This record gives sequence, structure tokens and C-alpha cells, in this order.
Amino acid sequence: MKHVVFFRSKEQRAKSKDNLAWWLKFTMHCYTVFALCSLLFVHTSCTPDPVCRLDLDGRMGVVISGYDSTVVGVDSVVWTIGSRQLDSVNIWGVGSDSLLYDNARNVKNLGLPLRGDTTHTAYILQWNGQTDTLHIEHDNTLTFVSNACGCVIYHTIDTIYAHGTLIQQINILNSAVEMGEMENVEIIVW
Repeated sequence: MKHVVFFRSKEQRAKSKDNLAWWLKFTMHCYTVFALCSLLFVHTSCTPDPVCRLDLDGRMGVVISGYDSTVVGVDSVVWTIGSRQLDSVNIWGVGSDSLLYDNARNVKNLGLPLRGDTTHTAYILQWNGQTDTLHIEHDNTLTFVSNACGCVIYHTIDTIYAHGTLIQQINILNSAVEMGEMENVEIIVW
């Protein structure tokens, strides 16, 4: 078997070295661009938002209304329901010693949180020297919001009733207690 030896000129050898150097540079640039693009993609797509920007505080919105009397004739009085402001309001949860409202003034609306660990929440309400107990029966639904925010509990009011003398009537306006400000219950007082 014969061996063929190939000899190139100096110019041919220099040209092939230049081509090889160019090819190596080109390949390195391609790998570098690919690596940078991959890092950029991974960084922007996998970075979670560490801050929850939602208000997850779901409170039962309570509107305070009251009976107003209007004299129509000599012996007749018309009772209507209108907006009412309460002064010196104290409210705390049954089984809890922390006050939600401590001697609050000019109260027209209340925001009362419902318990997520049970389906019954009770509050003691004091105003005008009288005490009433408000009982709320509700369902709890755990709902996933996002990785940053976690889960939130939505409530559905089933029944609401009170014991005492100041609260005369309770109306459920919207049984779904969710995030944000909402009027869920109307309490009518004397």
C-alpha cells in the first residue's frame, strides 16, 4: 500500500490556518450568543414576583341603618329606614380579647373579618350604652391566588342573627364575602 504525502505551499497552509481561526471565532461567538440568550430567557421567565400586590383582606361589609320617624298627620307617623351614624362603638370578636373598633366615632360602615377555621363567627357590639351579640353562620372556600399571594379564604354568608336590644333587623345584601370593599349586610338599629 502506498502512502501519499500531500505537501502544501506556505500560502496554502497560511490560508487554511486563517479559515480555521475564522471558523473557531465564529463558533465561539455563536455559543456565547446562545448562552446569553438562554440565561436571559431563564432569568425573565422563572423569576417569581416576590410581592403580592393584591388586597387579600376579605371583610364582611356592614352598613348601619336606622328607623326615622316622620309625623304625617295628627295621629299618624311614617317610619322609614335611613343612614345612621353611631358614636362610641366598641366591637370585639367572641373568644378574642382584641378590639376591632375601640370607641370609634361617626361609624356608618363596618368591616368585620370572618373566621376561616370555623363556620361560625360572633361579635359583641357595644354602642349607646347597650350591648348586642351578632352571630354569622358562613361557609369557607380556600382559593389559590398566586405564588406570591398564596391562598385566600372566601366566605358565603348562610345565616345572620343577633341577640340584644339595639339591633332590630338584619338584611343580607350580598352573601359572597370576597376581597375588596363590599356591602354584605345591613343592620337596622333604633
